[in-house]
Amino acid sequence: MPGIHGILQTASRTMWASQTGVEVSSHNIANINTPGYSRQQAQFDPSMAINVRGLMIGTGVDVTNIRSVQDRFLSYQIFAGQSTFSQADTRAQGMSQIEEIFNEAAGYGLTQAFSEFFSALHDLGNMPDGESERITLVGAAENLTTQFHQADERLRQMQKSADQSIGISVGQVNSLLNDIASLNKKIAEIESGGQSASDLRSQRTTIMQELAGFVDFSSYETDNGMVNITLAGGYSLVEGAKAGSLTTERNDDGFLDVFFESSTGRRSNVTDKIEGGSIGGDLQTREVDCQDFIDKLDELAYTFLNEFNNVHNQGTNLNGNTGVDFFWHDVTGGTVIEGSARTIRLSAAIQADTDNIAASLTGEPGDNQNALALAQLESAKIFNGGTWTILEYNNSIIANAGSRAQSATRAADQANTALGQVEGMRESLVGVSYEDEMASLMEFQSTYQAAARVFNVVQDMLDTLYSI
Repeated sequence: MPGIHGILQTASRTMWASQTGVEVSSHNIANINTPGYSRQQAQFDPSMAINVRGLMIGTGVDVTNIRSVQDRFLSYQIFAGQSTFSQADTRAQGMSQIEEIFNEAAGYGLTQAFSEFFSALHDLGNMPDGESERITLVGAAENLTTQFHQADERLRQMQKSADQSIGISVGQVNSLLNDIASLNKKIAEIESGGQSASDLRSQRTTIMQELAGFVDFSSYETDNGMVNITLAGGYSLVEGAKAGSLTTERNDDGFLDVFFESSTGRRSNVTDKIEGGSIGGDLQTREVDCQDFIDKLDELAYTFLNEFNNVHNQGTNLNGNTGVDFFWHDVTGGTVIEGSARTIRLSAAIQADTDNIAASLTGEPGDNQNALALAQLESAKIFNGGTWTILEYNNSIIANAGSRAQSATRAADQANTALGQVEGMRESLVGVSYEDEMASLMEFQSTYQAAARVFNVVQDMLDTLYSI
């Protein structure tokens, strides 16, 4: 509308636009410490010009939208970085616990137990018919088997703990997937009307980063503002307003496998598809790290007891018998080695009667030849293709636990640093700056005051007109 009334409308639009700008800046400042919040901006566009006496005269400014500042590429990097860090951190915590299991200062007793066992064997060699020496040897052997059992049990308890964590995490993942699908629907509804769902988008980004802390995924945004989230292998965790789900089921080993169940009911085992996030870290701890050291203990126990029994069987005990095993273990597992550390114990014959210890080769009184042969196993190269002794192989397990724990911690630190750098880049781009918002407030205030001044000028013009 031309004329003085048009001037008033232009000033009014300017004041309303400035007020909106103040409201947006105030909202930004209020959320300066809100995790995942993206700075919002009012979008100002010139109002439609009108023809006044052959001239196109502008009519001020309109606020056409309020949008949040976004950088999808950085968001995707953050999701990937969060998955990598959560996996690395979870695994580092697991390896730290494994290192503690094999820390002699903290109670790992196999090294000392082997030393005491072979010391008792040397004593038996000096007194092959001695009853107290035989009793001492049996006690040392029982302590040795106990140390195997304790180390093995602690590793298996770690596996159970990681397994329980997987089950809990799967439930949390499902809750997040439902939240994302719900936000997808709300965002699409709002933005289909030409508005921007800025706060809902910030919430969704925050939830997606939380999801990345549990599991790795890929994602993309569709034209209607929804995000689709896919697990490795093409399994759609979220598709538009529909969410799939993860479930768990016990496998033959008694551990939880993770299954994907689509919104249409399709079900697939995706355990081997999950590599990132805390679930990926727990799977690594359960399936690889703990199991690897259980296997190492089994090999140590089996090779030792097998070699010891082979020598012991050649000897003659005080009852005149040969071929008596000193140690026993359960061989009902998958292999003769599997479960050795868990089940190694004294044979029934040795438990029943210490006279069944075969210290002699000939059976003659005072013959210590077999006791000496058994004692020599301490320095025999029976591990690693005949290059390591019992102690050397045991020490290699301890060293391997330490080096892998250090490597895992280093990987977690590096992943944390990388994530922090990307988050810093995102914060500098889309985060709220107090200084910038205060500058915007001052700018909007000045514009508002200037527009208000226009009203005063128009009033003076009207007074002049009325006085004519």
